[in-house]
Amino acid sequence: MVGKNPKAYAFVTDQNTGNETDVIITRKATIDDNFTEDALLITLTQDAIFNFRQYSTLDFPEINLVSVTEITDELYSRVEQQIRNDANGISNKTNSESKIDVDSFRRIFKLELLEPGKENVLKAIELLEKRDDIRSAEPNYIGEFSTLSPNDPASIDQWALNYLQLPNAWYLSAGSSTVRVGIADSGIDRNHPDLVGRINETLSRDHSGGGNPWFTTNVHGTHVAGIVGATGNNSLGITGVNWNVELVSLKVGNQEPTAAAVAAAITFANANEIRVLNLSLSINETQAINDAINAFDGVIVCAAGNSTSETVGYPARVNNPRIISVGSLDSDNSRSSFSNWGKVEIWAPGGNILSTIPEGATPTDYRRYSDGYAYTDGTSMAAPHVAGVVALMLSVNPNLTPQQLQTNIINNANTITITVPDPGFWPWEWNRTRDIVVQKLNAYEAVKAVAIFNTRILANDTIEIIDTFDRQLTGIIEIPPFLNNRPVKIISHLAFSNQTQLTQITIPSSVTTIGNNAFQNTNNAPIYLEGRTSAPNTFDINWNSSGNPVYLNGNLCTHTSTTLMSINYTQHGHLCNTCRTFVSESNHNHNVEHIPLGTAPSGIAVHSSYCRCGHSVTVPCVSKIPHLPGDTVICTYCGQEFTNPLFMITLPNGESFVSNAPFTYDMFKQLAEHLEISNEYADFVLSTRSSTIDYEYDISLASILPSRKETLYECCE
Repeated sequence: MVGKNPKAYAFVTDQNTGNETDVIITRKATIDDNFTEDALLITLTQDAIFNFRQYSTLDFPEINLVSVTEITDELYSRVEQQIRNDANGISNKTNSESKIDVDSFRRIFKLELLEPGKENVLKAIELLEKRDDIRSAEPNYIGEFSTLSPNDPASIDQWALNYLQLPNAWYLSAGSSTVRVGIADSGIDRNHPDLVGRINETLSRDHSGGGNPWFTTNVHGTHVAGIVGATGNNSLGITGVNWNVELVSLKVGNQEPTAAAVAAAITFANANEIRVLNLSLSINETQAINDAINAFDGVIVCAAGNSTSETVGYPARVNNPRIISVGSLDSDNSRSSFSNWGKVEIWAPGGNILSTIPEGATPTDYRRYSDGYAYTDGTSMAAPHVAGVVALMLSVNPNLTPQQLQTNIINNANTITITVPDPGFWPWEWNRTRDIVVQKLNAYEAVKAVAIFNTRILANDTIEIIDTFDRQLTGIIEIPPFLNNRPVKIISHLAFSNQTQLTQITIPSSVTTIGNNAFQNTNNAPIYLEGRTSAPNTFDINWNSSGNPVYLNGNLCTHTSTTLMSINYTQHGHLCNTCRTFVSESNHNHNVEHIPLGTAPSGIAVHSSYCRCGHSVTVPCVSKIPHLPGDTVICTYCGQEFTNPLFMITLPNGESFVSNAPFTYDMFKQLAEHLEISNEYADFVLSTRSSTIDYEYDISLASILPSRKETLYECCE
């Protein structure tokens, strides 16, 4: 059924359909959007609920379809029965089905195109949006699950990963080799297959004295290092908090660290741009270590200690913006029984943690998982989870200060309640406990809070910038050629729109695709395209819809060569052939041409309007009513008279029959007998090209057939 008033809108609009609860919704999809090329989705207006009929390809003559599938088919059958029951005063209540809100229900269909193609999908939407019986017509968008999971086989047994929402965080960043994390510990196994390639052997040092090597077969440091940065997604073993990070082994002892070694490790890290330092140790307080901490230009993540005490170990208890003290949690959100709890700023997984150990090692206090991997417990295991998240934060925003890192780790944590010992003075009070409120690490929220760009990792291991998390950016914005060690290839539609405080935008040559309105309303900030003399044609024609000045290799584009093109449904302009910016924008000026398309019923004649820029509009033929067969009818669009009617009947199964002469009773009878429904009951919907008239009949088909006809016309030939 084709509606009376063709409508098309360039942007999302609400259009009253006569029913205050129903609006026509149109959205401006673009060729850059991610959707299937063979189908689209439509929602019908509320009136379509009451016609009680099935839809077929013949109901959409504007477009060539393979199939029409009603997504709401099962639910609609219940709606239909419910309406009939209401009309006859029959209760709808059953034991298994609740009553459906008819006012909110809408019929949804998937239309499969005969000729696939994204351009064909958009054209079909443009045509369907002109119908009053269609509430919305949209592409069949392709979505994605917003998590990124590694293929490391043992990662399924790392309970901390999902607990900290790391799969979500990895979608923003899985780490970067430009971020260094110092492991001040007992050394790292340099030959472990899950750590090979992650260790900076040039910077790694033994600070414990005696000229010992920085690498070791000692278990503790290797286990800590694996938590921070075991290689992720390499189909081997476990994954670290960072799939990709640079580890530096700063050995401070084999079994017992010394104050001199710890102070030396902190000082060395400060001198070598190691901005994250993990100290899974406790030691007596010294001024030397305090001074080294005060001078450190980074974050030191410290284990709170394992003595089941309110007194936190040193240096975790130091009150300094560079220090983050970490307590241990079990998988059930409870405090690990061994963990200290006093001055603890953040809590993280530390009970039953799976990580790397030197291959062939069989240490006590570790529970073997497989050769090279084992479980153990301790705040020593909680701290590297936090250090790893700090490294992820720096991978998306390397300019963060120690104070910003500490603040965002704590402020974006989840609040939980844990139980701690609270012994009294008397023996019968020694098992008393109390609850305290603490902050549990949330990796995703911490990384998101500091990320400049909301990104996704694409199938070809490249980066798409989606938006800026609705944050307002100020001043100069430089889009990096790489994020998370992956090339930035795509800037999504609307990615930087309405960033009204920008003064300059720099786009690297790695970017090959920019979406619709990506830099709309950005304060007319000049856009610098680096490393190119022209914008590639994969930039959407409306990528720079606000007409910001564009510089190519530092030279301002003056738009000396342009082509007249359509901008959207209502406007055209001259597109610069160099930078793909529209200039001299104006409204379309359509010249109407009357072109018959094919034969009835799917090819009823239409009006086609063409603008000098090439934009075209196709309007279905509209005729006046009321009328009788044989009457002269005037086209309300072009004013032409025509008398050649086509008569069509649509049967309940969706089949339509057309004749160039009025149907007679005998013709109807033959159709009924052919379909073997002469003694059945049927519902019919009559519609003309200019209006929709809905009827419901509950009488025998034979008695209604002679009078039920639908008249169509060809015009504008």
